[in-house]
Formats: sequence, structure tokens, C-alpha cells
Amino acid sequence: MMKKLGVRLDDLLPSSTMGSASLSHQSIWIKKILVGLRADGEEGKWVEALMKLCEKLSIKTKDYVCTFSVDSFVSALVRLLNHKKNPDIMLLATQALTHLVDVLPCFWCCCCPL
Repeated sequence: MMKKLGVRLDDLLPSSTMGSASLSHQSIWIKKILVGLRADGEEGKWVEALMKLCEKLSIKTKDYVCTFSVDSFVSALVRLLNHKKNPDIMLLATQALTHLVDVLPCFWCCCCPL
């Protein structure tokens, strides 16, 4: 009956009890953004993925971001950072890398293992 009304279980329960549901939702947006960043020659997808990534990283905490592969994102972002044909892509890639450094300062320090 609740399904027909459009009510999901995670809407009814506090977020602390639905940790796996939020992790699932988190992994979905991470995968979508990474696919967009890796799209070959599709600047529109790059810009959209970069904007979403910058938005997510600007409001999320270290606990939220530490579950995704930083290496995958960094390599994709560095590739887009060198995209000299479109300065908007370069700027958005720079912003995303800056947000990553802000969110995960420990990752960039050799003294602090993750």
C-alpha cells in the first residue's frame, strides 16, 4: 500500500538507521559522475558531470566523499584539466580538484594513510 502511495521506507525512518540506503544512493551519483567524466569527446557530458561533482563536493563532508575512488576521479579530472579547447572544462576541473583537496586533505599528505 505504501508503495502505491509513493512512500519509501527510507522516507519514514531516520537517516541513521538507513545507512546502507544512503550509501547506495551515494554510489549511484558517484558512478554517474565518473561515467560522465570519462565520456570520450563529449564536452556536454564533461561539463554536466563536472558541475555536479563540484556541487556535491562543495557541500559534502569527508565521511561522505571517502567512499569513492579518489584515484579514478583525479585521473579523469587531470585529463580534463589539460583540455585546452574549452576553458570552462579546465576551470571546472580545477574547481573539482580544489574541492577534493579541501574535503580530503589527509589524502594529499604522505604522512597520513587513508
